[in-house]
Amino acid sequence: MDLPTDRARVELPPPGSEFFVLRPALVLPAGVQICVDLTSGDPEAATWWSSLAVEATYASLWHKKRNRAGPDPR
Repeated sequence: MDLPTDRARVELPPPGSEFFVLRPALVLPAGVQICVDLTSGDPEAATWWSSLAVEATYASLWHKKRNRAGPDPR
C-alpha cells in the first residue's frame, strides 16, 4: 500500500495524437498503469472514465465523512 501523500495521476497522450494505441492512463503511486481496453471505442472509453470518476468521488466522500465522525466509534 502507498501513502495517501503519494498521488495518483492521469497521463494523457500528446494533443492531436493520431496513434490508436495511445490512450489516457491512470497511474497509481506504485507505478501501476490502468487504461481502457484498446479494442474499446471512444464512447465506451469515455463512459468508463466517467464511471471511474464517480466511484472515486464516492470513495473520497466516504473518507471525508469518516474523518468528520472522528475515531472508529466501536
